[in-house]
Amino acid sequence: MEYIDELRDKIKNNSNLSEEFKCNLGTLTDTIVTVLPEYDYSNLSNVLSNLDIVMDNELESYSKYDKNNNVIKLNIDKIFNDRIDLQHLMLNELLLRSSTLDNEALEGFNIGLTEAISSTMNTDESMVKLNPLEYTLTSLFSKVVDGKILMNNYFNGDISNIAFELESKGINNEDFVGLLSDFNKVRTNDSSFVDAELLLIEMYQKKVDFELKNNSITYDDISNKFDDFSELLIQKRSELISIYPHYDFSNLNGFEKVNEALTNAVVKVEEKEEEKTK
Repeated sequence: MEYIDELRDKIKNNSNLSEEFKCNLGTLTDTIVTVLPEYDYSNLSNVLSNLDIVMDNELESYSKYDKNNNVIKLNIDKIFNDRIDLQHLMLNELLLRSSTLDNEALEGFNIGLTEAISSTMNTDESMVKLNPLEYTLTSLFSKVVDGKILMNNYFNGDISNIAFELESKGINNEDFVGLLSDFNKVRTNDSSFVDAELLLIEMYQKKVDFELKNNSITYDDISNKFDDFSELLIQKRSELISIYPHYDFSNLNGFEKVNEALTNAVVKVEEKEEEKTK
């Protein structure tokens, strides 16, 4: 808990912030450090020392961080019109300042991890869930790579351990690079979300193969393993719409491929395991 007092002091002594924001930010930083006390928050501490928060209702998004000037801009009109949970939004912003994954190639991945982490700390009470596509893909990826490894790399600013973990399970780095690319394009490309799901199914299949090979699971576990994974898969556009009714997903295509790929993955694993017993 060593960072709680340090972050409080940085907020308290920051003359750019109003008393209202100081109070809110202090509550959020206390939450972050209390829930995740094992990480280094020196990056966040540096940011909080002279962070400014300004209103900019011309923004296309709900918020934007100006790194050069250390300013978080908020479109308050858009936030309130869309009934966005401001506390959850600010928690996302603070977590992003805590992470050192500062690389354009990792932007979508970083957003997804941020949403996943903040959702464990503060349930998003908004009518419009923030970053639903990246969040969904991150949840699926946490079935391939342990969430603790993802968290460590998020705060340490290094994804090499993720790549190493994937490689140990027979998943090549090209697949990981492709997934990162899909993360970045899910909002602008009509097929990237499904492409990412298909790639994650393939990755998960290789993980299950690895576990079978190393006797950490048995043939009888295969069905349950894939059932657990498939609960997080989006296999129809209507599923996304039912979960996030305030988003327009009409540009997303290719969902008919997901169920087929999942079925094929299960069959391949089962057939391979049956061949071993002959």
